[in-house]
Order: sequence, then structure tokens, then C-alpha cells
Amino acid sequence: MPKRANITSLCFVFIVFVFFVHTKLENILVLYMNKCSNSLRQSCIHCSVYTISVFITKEIVKAIARIRQIERTRKK
Repeated sequence: MPKRANITSLCFVFIVFVFFVHTKLENILVLYMNKCSNSLRQSCIHCSVYTISVFITKEIVKAIARIRQIERTRKK
């Protein structure tokens, strides 16, 4: 049971981390894109933040899958 709790808390930390990175990234991109026109800036920021968030989420899912695979091999 402790192993399950560890994975759950790890997932929670990852979710908080992704949210924090997403917010900070959006703020940085807003500052960087200030020179662009308004409509271009909005779509560019949204697209960039979405792309990076999806990438980070995929990496987290891969890491969780690796952790579960290691647990399965240890049980055998």
C-alpha cells in the first residue's frame, strides 16, 4: 500500500508542477510577444503554451508507465 501512496503523491506533484510551468510560461510568452499584433499574439501564445503543455504531459505519462513497469518486474 505505501507504494501506491507514493505514486499518487508523485502524480499530484507532477500536476502541480505542470500547472505552475504552464502559468509561468504563459507570462513569459506574453512579455516576449508584446511586439506582435494583437490577434497574432493571442494565437501564438495559446498555441505555444498548448504545445509545451502537451509535451510535458506526455513525458509525465511515459515516466509513470516506466515506474509501473519497474514495479511489475520487481514483483516477479
